[in-house]
Amino acid sequence: MAETKRATNSLVKGSNGAVTEKKPNKTIYEIIKAGEKQFAAALPKHLNSERFTRIAITTIRQNPKLAECNAESLLGSLMTIAQLGLEPGVLGQCYLIPFKNNKLGTIECQFQLGYKGMIELLRRTGQLSDIYAYTVYSNDEFDIEYGLDRTLKHKPAFTNPEGRGEIVGFYSVAILKDGTLKSAGYSEIDFESIWELDEESIKNYPSIPTNYPKYPSMALEESGNFFLRNSFHEDGNYLWFSCGAIGSGHGHANLLHFDLNYQGEDFLIDSGRYTYVEENPVRVELKNCYAHNTTIVDNEMFSKFKGAWGIVEAALPLNNYYKFNKNFDYVEGAHLGYLNLPNPVIPMRKIFYLKPELWIIVDQFNTSGEHKYSQFFNLDDKITPTIENNSVTLQGKNTLFMKWSDKLDIDIKDIQISKEYNKLQPSKRITTNFLNSGATTIMTVISPKDFKIEKIEVRRGNNDLVNENEAKAIKISLDNDEIIFFNSTKEINNQKKTYKLNDTLFYGKTAFFLNGKLRVLKY
Repeated sequence: MAETKRATNSLVKGSNGAVTEKKPNKTIYEIIKAGEKQFAAALPKHLNSERFTRIAITTIRQNPKLAECNAESLLGSLMTIAQLGLEPGVLGQCYLIPFKNNKLGTIECQFQLGYKGMIELLRRTGQLSDIYAYTVYSNDEFDIEYGLDRTLKHKPAFTNPEGRGEIVGFYSVAILKDGTLKSAGYSEIDFESIWELDEESIKNYPSIPTNYPKYPSMALEESGNFFLRNSFHEDGNYLWFSCGAIGSGHGHANLLHFDLNYQGEDFLIDSGRYTYVEENPVRVELKNCYAHNTTIVDNEMFSKFKGAWGIVEAALPLNNYYKFNKNFDYVEGAHLGYLNLPNPVIPMRKIFYLKPELWIIVDQFNTSGEHKYSQFFNLDDKITPTIENNSVTLQGKNTLFMKWSDKLDIDIKDIQISKEYNKLQPSKRITTNFLNSGATTIMTVISPKDFKIEKIEVRRGNNDLVNENEAKAIKISLDNDEIIFFNSTKEINNQKKTYKLNDTLFYGKTAFFLNGKLRVLKY
């Protein structure tokens, strides 16, 4: 009877009513074996497909959870490894990691590159002369300096009668052949490094020219990261703007955030992470909106968190746009974090960098209702802020002045930042508040030179006055220069939307005049 039942269960009716034998499902090992030809096509010449398949099967057998993974995700990870020309598991070049997709209720496989794999890929570029890494102990003599001529000295405390002490850190060094990459390394090989390099590396390094990148600014559009520079030199100026997906539990509420470094000195910063401990309240504090240099509406957070890793709500970023050249950089982004309000708001931030040292931050809020808008500026712990009228002076080794287009409520608050893991430093946060109805624009101007800022009228081509809800312009007087910056919250769709500034007619949503000369940043 049992034999009959097994035989019956192995038979199924075909579409034509005929009885056929049902083929049993292939095991994951059989599927991988069957894909050997596809792996062979992807693998570089130095790797054998038979060996690759054998290693893959061995890796799965060593971790039975992998056999439970969705076949598509597992094969996709293996194909990625094959295309990179690496081997999973055994050599530590890369790993197959099973994880549960709670949303789909499935177990999936994720490819993870190991540090040995990174080294292997770097060696294949032909740009790696040597690479090494060491552990630093508390009793070791260790000193590192940054700048154009970076130095690193490490003398292990082998002869110390108390031993080398506890582990305090790690470092790695890559010696590269590329002159552009060398610009971020040492100008010459120091004495201690000679004992750690091979003969060819020592011989080739002095002959490599040091070339600074020809592109000071960089737009990584897909990730929403934009880097605005005037140079890569130590005394250069640097701004990072963030408007990308939150990513994972590691993500922070940093949409529309920017860092600002002036002449190698940090002024406006990200507050840090502090710890990964689940129940630590400081961890959550440092992930929130106000711990970043961004804006919020009606005291509501646009992204919300629970614990160290949980994400309750994550705002959707959109509208990344940029324009870079040797004289100025311009970038903008927005998000949809406030569509759930009774009267929805779309926040947008535009950053204009007039090189080498003037920044205009435009915070635009598109809405039809009345709202309270807040800006946050988190300072490095070495920066002292002072409020005077409608401006703030930031004092460190250098000085920066911040002024606004409108009269705001400005406040300075004591906060904690974390520049190192598990360490906190006292610092300051500047907060501004502004209550307004309809579409709203707030302009913040930053410069190391003191300046005068004033709002000026915007008119149409027929000389009618334009309401500030639609367009706003400011005039900045700085040394012998006059800069007029213009921003519109509306699309230009007919002749009546032609604007007039400085006796000049033009179309555009964002533009500036430098000493009377017009440049439209976005139409």
